[in-house]
Amino acid sequence: MKKTIQSYKSQLTGTDIRYNFFNFSNVALDLKAHFDAGEFFIERRDQTSFDLFSKEMGYKLPQDICEYINAYWHPGIFGYYKTSECTVLFPVVRYTNDTPNSILMQKDGLIPSAKKWEKLYGGDITRYLPIGYLSYSEMNVLYEVNSGKIFLEDLDNEGSPENNPIANSFKELIGNLKVFPASQRSDDI
Repeated sequence: MKKTIQSYKSQLTGTDIRYNFFNFSNVALDLKAHFDAGEFFIERRDQTSFDLFSKEMGYKLPQDICEYINAYWHPGIFGYYKTSECTVLFPVVRYTNDTPNSILMQKDGLIPSAKKWEKLYGGDITRYLPIGYLSYSEMNVLYEVNSGKIFLEDLDNEGSPENNPIANSFKELIGNLKVFPASQRSDDI
């Protein structure tokens, strides 16, 4: 996963990405200094324990998502792949007074996002885990727990995935997300 993220990160060079969708105001000061300087991927020196996820959700967090979380601090990974809308994946950020394990319970963290999806739309969090959203429609991007395939939420049937996956793995999705330079975008992401 780390190599996949490094490859994605190299795409951002020279694109003038501004992360306008992310609020940096409460980010831990050491990370904020990097983000303010335009460095949006900071290699993690600490690791998140996933015991809380297992306790709250009733199953072990899939390994590729664990690797995504423990590779870098970042405000999210985004881009275009098999849809006209920008896919925005969940951030891995430490806020002021957070611990490395706090990211699982943050407002946009995996556990609250999954529970919100379950409560609002009747999503089955034992089968699918929301890992992001589409920027315009705000449809969820869903990780199928048993297979690792990535689905979009069915616009006509919220809480359920579309019939066909958009990627066969989390790595495939990240590895194929396209980020466009500012000169090719009509609006900021």
